[in-house]
Amino acid sequence: MWHDVSLTGLLICILSTVSVCVLARLTWRAHRDGKRLRATVLGLSLIHELALVAYPGWYDAVTGFKAESDLGLRPSRLLVVYFGELLFILLFAGTLFIRDHGTKRCTSFQSKAGLAQQADRDHIFLEVMIVAAFALYVGQFFLPTISYETLETHYQFTPHPGLSSFIVDWGGNFVRWPGLIAAGIGLADRRVRPAIRALALITVVAEIVFSMINGLRGGVVWVASVIALAGYFKYSKKVLAVALAASIGLAPLMTWMHTYMRYVTLAAPLGTLNWQMIPELMRDALEHNIPENAAVGSNFLQAWSIRAIGPLDSIYLYKLHDEGNGGSYRPILSTVAFPIPHALWPDKPIAGSTDDSNLGMAIYRVQQQKPDNAFYDMGPILASAHAYWEGGWPFLYLAAIFTGWFWSKLLSWAERAQSEAVNIVVLTFTAALPIDGFFDMVNPLFTYFRLVWITLIPMLALIRVLDVWAQWRKAVHNPIRRFLAAQ
Repeated sequence: MWHDVSLTGLLICILSTVSVCVLARLTWRAHRDGKRLRATVLGLSLIHELALVAYPGWYDAVTGFKAESDLGLRPSRLLVVYFGELLFILLFAGTLFIRDHGTKRCTSFQSKAGLAQQADRDHIFLEVMIVAAFALYVGQFFLPTISYETLETHYQFTPHPGLSSFIVDWGGNFVRWPGLIAAGIGLADRRVRPAIRALALITVVAEIVFSMINGLRGGVVWVASVIALAGYFKYSKKVLAVALAASIGLAPLMTWMHTYMRYVTLAAPLGTLNWQMIPELMRDALEHNIPENAAVGSNFLQAWSIRAIGPLDSIYLYKLHDEGNGGSYRPILSTVAFPIPHALWPDKPIAGSTDDSNLGMAIYRVQQQKPDNAFYDMGPILASAHAYWEGGWPFLYLAAIFTGWFWSKLLSWAERAQSEAVNIVVLTFTAALPIDGFFDMVNPLFTYFRLVWITLIPMLALIRVLDVWAQWRKAVHNPIRRFLAAQ
């Protein structure tokens, strides 16, 4: 097969392989130096680049670019996408590497009392996030299943009718990723109380079941990834083995989830609650029949290449910019203005969009360019292509350098703090745009600004509140203990 590879295909294989090797080198270096958090986030990015960027390029190269030909796209356009991706990865990795070397190694020394107080704060933080995640992920079983009408209008943005609805939605966004990551870490940390670990286990199982009911393969991948990163981060081989076993066990069900179970749930009577679909899930999962007209690919390799369409979709972002339909500054500006209520600015643009609707986002724009495709569908894209869509090559360079600088700041902060709470906040930024189910450091810039608003700032406030609480406990409880001990 390889003797039929064209020069374009060979160049794509070389470019994508170099990107993978650069990330692999950084990951190994961090692992070797004992920088567990840095190795974790870089490892997630390596897996993303290998599975969803490099592999589809390799497969297209050895199969004659059939997918591109079917859509009327030239392989040379895909070559430009991979060239842009390599530049992005090199600039991102170079910035991260240079700043890591240029940063002075300083450890913040704390007294034993200070360390005990921080450990107390982190313990409370972990338990609070696990309990909140349990409420969120178990609570979604008591909500109605997604209907066809909801699916067809998911692209529409509707302002919250009241303050309570806004608080509930904001709270869900606040807890979703930090809470899931905390649940994974809670499973891997034996110091966590058994009752809290039980809640963490129920949380991750609940998200897997909920995702299977609704055919959301990404949700299953999120949980497996969280368990795996927690196992590595906490030196737990047992938890890593559980993540591997879950991945192997659920892999055969992936196509069935999306082509059968998803539509069984969509066809459920209006008002059916998610928990009421569990018997249907248990009965059909044993058979997991896939309709012949819904099967994707003749084998696993082909099916995976068809699913991993981020590079192919990114061709349209390059094309849109070159035709004068780029996003310019609007996706980022709309995210900077994210906290402004719609009541004060009714026509406020949606975060990451070029207008006041979700359809102006890049993940919708790429699908709108495809023939015979529903305009409200989403498609995965590459961060490098998103940057090019916004401002061409100059913006791609700047976005890559900013991403490296931003992550160097996050990681340096966490490495100085040596705090479980801070680690969870930093890991949350790998979930900036998990539209293809894989966590990654390299995401469009607007997603980082959005997470600063909905995660970083509120989390810092919560950490500060818990610090005050820990100080109060120390000030009140210790004198009482000393008094009782003296009696």
